[in-house]
Amino acid sequence: MANESGPQAGVEGVAEEVKGRAKEAIGAVSGNESLTEEGQAQQDKAAALRDVAAKEAEAERARAQAAAACWLLLCTCSFAVSTAHISSAQLARGYTQGKAVNPTTTFSPSDRVIHLVVVVGNAPDDTKVGATWYTIDAGGSQNEKLDSASGTLKNGEDHVDLTLSNTANWPRGKYKVDLMLDDKRDRTISFEVK
Repeated sequence: MANESGPQAGVEGVAEEVKGRAKEAIGAVSGNESLTEEGQAQQDKAAALRDVAAKEAEAERARAQAAAACWLLLCTCSFAVSTAHISSAQLARGYTQGKAVNPTTTFSPSDRVIHLVVVVGNAPDDTKVGATWYTIDAGGSQNEKLDSASGTLKNGEDHVDLTLSNTANWPRGKYKVDLMLDDKRDRTISFEVK
């Protein structure tokens, strides 16, 4: 019975039930108690075979539901693995031809545009680079978001220039910029205005 498949066990269960009832009836009519007991035992075996068939059918339904759920999960999920990484990130007073000009972490109040030049290695198309600029303690503001900037690399590009600008002089104090790669923070760079 341990090697029975569900449908085979179900068919054998029905056959055993019929044989068991027949034996039990013949035993009862003929007064053969041994045949009656054998018929009842055969009916018990038939019930066990039907249980095997029911359990196997239930297991098969569960396997089919699990397979369908896995297929649905695989069809609705998208997986993206990127090898992109930030090779360098420099704050600077200027930018030209993909390079930081006058790199520094100390700016003067009159440096109206602050550049963050980011070089990304192994960047597939559509790699996103972003920056969020904050005051830490400058001009009476503390931990205040100033601005954010972002760029998307295309056609083999490996660098981006993200800027923070001000129409007036920068207040003296401490600042920071959070650098993001594909919407995940990669690093924080601190700088100051003196």
